[in-house]
Amino acid sequence: MSLIVRWLALLVALAACAWVVARAPIATDIAAFLPGPATPEQRLLAEQLRDGIAARLVLIGVSVPDEAQSEKAARVAASLAVRLRSDPHFTFVVSGDPKDFEREQQLLFDARYLLSPQIEPAEFTTGGLRAALDRLERRLTSAIAPLVRPMAPRDPTGEMIAVVERLAQRPPPRTRHGVWFTADGRTAIVLAQTRNPGFNIDAQEQAQRALQAAFAASRDAVADAAEVSLQLAGPGVFAVESRARIERDARRLSILATILIAGLLLSVLRSPRFLLLAAVPVGTGALAGLAVIALAFGEIHGITLGFGLTLIGEAVDYAIYVHLQRAPPGDARGNGRLWRALLLAVLSSAAGFLAMILSGFRGLAQLGVFSLVGIVVSGAVARYHLPALLPPPRPHPLPFDWPPARRGIQRAVQAVIAAALVLAVVQIAARGSGVWIDSLSSISPLGSGAGALDARLRGDAALPEVRWLIALERPNQQEALEQTEALRPTLEKARESGALVAFDSPADVLPSERTQRARQAALPERAALQAALASAVASSNFAPNAFAPFVDDVEKARAGPLLTPAYYAGSGLGQRLTAQLVARPSGSTAVLVTVHGVDEEKAAQLRGAIKAHGATLIDLKDDVERLLADYRRTALWAALAGGALIVLLLVVQMRNARVVLRIGAALAAAVLVTAGTLVHIEGSLTLFHLVALLLVAGIGSNYAIFFCRLPADSAARRTTLASVALASATTFIAFVLLATSTTPVLHMIGTTVAIGTLAGLAASAACAAVEPPDA
Repeated sequence: MSLIVRWLALLVALAACAWVVARAPIATDIAAFLPGPATPEQRLLAEQLRDGIAARLVLIGVSVPDEAQSEKAARVAASLAVRLRSDPHFTFVVSGDPKDFEREQQLLFDARYLLSPQIEPAEFTTGGLRAALDRLERRLTSAIAPLVRPMAPRDPTGEMIAVVERLAQRPPPRTRHGVWFTADGRTAIVLAQTRNPGFNIDAQEQAQRALQAAFAASRDAVADAAEVSLQLAGPGVFAVESRARIERDARRLSILATILIAGLLLSVLRSPRFLLLAAVPVGTGALAGLAVIALAFGEIHGITLGFGLTLIGEAVDYAIYVHLQRAPPGDARGNGRLWRALLLAVLSSAAGFLAMILSGFRGLAQLGVFSLVGIVVSGAVARYHLPALLPPPRPHPLPFDWPPARRGIQRAVQAVIAAALVLAVVQIAARGSGVWIDSLSSISPLGSGAGALDARLRGDAALPEVRWLIALERPNQQEALEQTEALRPTLEKARESGALVAFDSPADVLPSERTQRARQAALPERAALQAALASAVASSNFAPNAFAPFVDDVEKARAGPLLTPAYYAGSGLGQRLTAQLVARPSGSTAVLVTVHGVDEEKAAQLRGAIKAHGATLIDLKDDVERLLADYRRTALWAALAGGALIVLLLVVQMRNARVVLRIGAALAAAVLVTAGTLVHIEGSLTLFHLVALLLVAGIGSNYAIFFCRLPADSAARRTTLASVALASATTFIAFVLLATSTTPVLHMIGTTVAIGTLAGLAASAACAAVEPPDA
């Protein structure tokens, strides 16, 4: 194939790749870099955390520097809540003002005879009513009299109090100046529900901008409120912040990598022409990788774009090798040697990404596929398109040769590597099982402060914890509600034993139809109730006609319709029901019972107790960390498979046991020294460090391949050394920049490979050998 045809084919392929990439959506959901759910309950929870009502919640903190200024925070928060209620981005806003809950209170009061757990036929007999009126008299002379008195004519039996007691198992949030406040008295709390789902990051970002504008207007409307600040937390807030960080890192790091690597190449090779040509394999590999990702995954993750800068550092290596090491056109033997080495370097680097693809993480698999395709395409373009167009190489001559004439110098390097290897093994062994960490916080996309703010606002607002849930699923809604009701005695017993502090069951606001009908059947007809009430009132201190509205309400409930989810539509209770009563695509209904204050030592006991009802206790923290550990073990096997593949490639290509052993020793030393250094710096290793260690082996193999078979000719050897030194410098720059990323996945991979690049270069130099002249 002629050179012109090759370049035309390349341009057509580039245009096709660019078209595919331009049409691909960009994803920023950090969940792609978390372990996927392994059980139906975990899948349900993952769906709700991503698409459910809980994902739309924005926790708003309106803060002042000290408690003495709390009134200013309260006034700004109250004003903000008013503004947000009229904003189309939000469907539900509460700040703790009693007026916020008037509708919910009215809904519960009107439905009290279908909700109250104390509805029994005996309650409406003369004796039952007489006991209720005695109880009412005591309440009217107690501290709760202001709350009881308005309801007394319609609810002498105290059904509303029974409903509220069942629903309010925990103390309500603290209130100051008419709004909710955190325990320290410095932050007023507002809760807002967005109209759009949490995974719609564009819509979430628009809602947050509207919120910030409303806050600015509210603060301006309050005198001397300049020091009042806004704090935001919640799934949508974190998603927007994660995307901003990823985009900021990708843009900043790509620009820096391009500038630094281009500057290095230009200063060493002094050839703008080479610089332009070297961009061809890099750009082609990146476009090809992104196109394959778009076709295979249906989207391109923002972290993949950030990871793309590593391709700049590694793909440009192939252009350097071709530029500096290619022999004159007539030297078929010299060029054949280079092409074989280049092929082996490409294949061994590609094998280094195998652990990413097989890790089980969708995000890591995308990084692996992108890198593998990019490396192979970059190497092919450097091999088949660049040689005829590259200018003559003009590198600065190296001031040294290697191996050095004095063998003592290389032995000193070997001693240093051996000492570093021993220290690394000791460091790893000293950590024992603690060498691995599988906590979610270690890979969180945000700083610890964000999680602390969310936990503080959530706890002080008496919101459900996000760690513990009880899930059960039944063929239809009624069976699900009936099973949830059957579960209640078990949960009550667990609360009494201290296994949990409180729980929120959807059956408390939407009993099953069977329970509602039983309560309706317990309500007496009008005439019977009037007779029993008259007899009970006659022996009390109440006026004869004081409870006429009570009789009307009982009759209305007895003959009225049953409660359905539609009854609560548009209310806070409706939002809660939607989050806890989930219609599945299969037609079944899943119930999520939120649980508060689970005693971790009694969690196993609770899990066993609810299992008899077909329910599962989900511990988001432990379940995900257990999955992380499982994925780490899977990735370890994948890494071993990748390492074995690299060794197999070396054996097949080299066909020299001594050379393969030297290369294998260099790679093992590089990986172990890198791991030990990471343990010393970070304290522990994560799954992402493990995956990156295989990249160290893949990249280090490139250096070892050239170092362990250095040409016998001194000039050719110095040229080879110059190309390896320059290639390792570009790779090191790219991964050092990646290590500065604020996205943990990229930071961990960048730190690992940056250290590994230096370790691999040093280990390869320690194992370097010159081939005999006739090799």
